[in-house]
Amino acid sequence: MSIAGIEKVREAESAADKMRKSADDEAAQIVADGKKEAKALLDQAEKDAESEYKAMIAKAEEEAGKIYQVKIDAEQQACEKIKSAAEAKKSSVVDTIVGKVVGSYGNS
Repeated sequence: MSIAGIEKVREAESAADKMRKSADDEAAQIVADGKKEAKALLDQAEKDAESEYKAMIAKAEEEAGKIYQVKIDAEQQACEKIKSAAEAKKSSVVDTIVGKVVGSYGNS
């Protein structure tokens, strides 16, 4: 092989090395960009999930508060009915007790 042929081979090898390095650099940049984009997407997904989680918790707490209030109101009404029934019977119970006490001691 002549010197000119050897020079052409060296030039071709040098050009191939430059192309390989350029391709490696470009591939590394593509991977880095992909990782950066994936991280940004992951961060956004986490923010969205956190926001949705907080909204769901707030909604559940609101619904639980409504259910709680309905139950409290129902129990208060039940207590008022019992109290009213006791108040209605109070005078007759007092009369019965007084009658027994007065009757027992009044006849002596």
